[in-house]
Amino acid sequence: MKARKVTMSVFAVLVFLAKLAFAGGPFHVTTHSGEGVALRWQNNIVEWYLDPGPVSSAIDNSTGKQWVEEQFGKWEGVQINNSSGNAISTTNLQNLYKGNLDHDVDGSNYEDYINYKAGITAIIFDHNGDITADLMGESNRKNVVGLSAPLIADPTGLYITKGFALFNGAVLATEVLAKDKEIANKLFQVTILHEIGHLINLDHSQVNESVAALCSAGGSTSDRNGSCDGSQYIPTMYPELLAITQGELSRDDKVSVSWIYPTSGFNENFCTITGAVYDAEGNPLKGVNVIASRSGEGDGMASLDSRSFVSGAMQSGCTGSDSKYYLYGILPGKKYEVTYEPLNSNYSGSSGFEPCSSPPSGFDAGIIKSSNGSDTVSCSEAGKIIEMASQTIDVQGGGGNADGAAGGDSASSGGCGIGVAGAAGSGTFFVSIFMAISSAVILRRRRKFHSQ
Repeated sequence: MKARKVTMSVFAVLVFLAKLAFAGGPFHVTTHSGEGVALRWQNNIVEWYLDPGPVSSAIDNSTGKQWVEEQFGKWEGVQINNSSGNAISTTNLQNLYKGNLDHDVDGSNYEDYINYKAGITAIIFDHNGDITADLMGESNRKNVVGLSAPLIADPTGLYITKGFALFNGAVLATEVLAKDKEIANKLFQVTILHEIGHLINLDHSQVNESVAALCSAGGSTSDRNGSCDGSQYIPTMYPELLAITQGELSRDDKVSVSWIYPTSGFNENFCTITGAVYDAEGNPLKGVNVIASRSGEGDGMASLDSRSFVSGAMQSGCTGSDSKYYLYGILPGKKYEVTYEPLNSNYSGSSGFEPCSSPPSGFDAGIIKSSNGSDTVSCSEAGKIIEMASQTIDVQGGGGNADGAAGGDSASSGGCGIGVAGAAGSGTFFVSIFMAISSAVILRRRRKFHSQ
């Protein structure tokens, strides 16, 4: 029997509002005064209510509450070392537990809590898998681990006010995550951390793809007992659950949450690299993954100090005039190599990377030169913006998006979930789980936001 993978993927919803940008970017964006803006929670506070039921047949509610609070705390307590080696608090984000919901959420009433009419942000424990089975079919009762999404924006369209996250405790009664129960519990907590990342408006990240590919090739998390070589370099927000180490935020994760919810310390201690990508005809090329990695200090440091952004992700749709990328959290005085690469085709369609449902393909990875033609770039002092030379990519095989023929807008998906996909390497990602829920409205950048 072929190994099954646990994946993190975006799901299709019948009715949507607005969607965001992947690969180290925001989950939802809007356009404000002509500029793309990443949404953040109003007042930088996520106020949430908890399902009073158990996590699973073996894990009680108090343990689940502790897990959720601990994972929220990781996103709140982000610190990044500055150029002097001092740990700087870089994230201005809080969560506020408001108490338990009035009812245990189950297969009979869950729709009241996962649509925009709910009026609250609910963290739900699907202890026996009934909700998951109803959403995705009986075969997925013990395969899908969790899903989440922001749901509502305020009248300005700039601030998230409501959302939900659901975690399926039925998987803990199986060995789908790991044979060892303790390891399975830790991987479940990684899922909570990942889904909270989406809830606060982070999307998937394709950083250290080669490391993740080697890890994935080793079989399922259960086969590998939740570990693999080099897994410490795989981001929490990578679109596949591969190892326990994803329970600790990578540099890319930290930078992503910090630029959406920045402290003054983040803005005062780091630089930004930016540039734009074009096709061979000079048209803006969206959907290319761009990475900045520390250079000249060994492979380990290059993997550790690395962050990514997708070209054009701050504007909706696959076509348009904006194909810029923004690489935040750059340390002054350090050299960085900026590279580009195609997005992984295994994570495609509703499970893929914004802004294009079918991103450009048919090109090799390469180096983006600095404005003076160098293979590396650095900033002299914090707060600087480094403009890279424009990058032209000759996309082969019709993989471009300049004429709108590939990767156009579509009315699909907004939530994100983690689940067990099909055969190893199959790229099967549960792309239609909400199709039967006409009341569920998930923000989607390709649509207007639902405002209160």
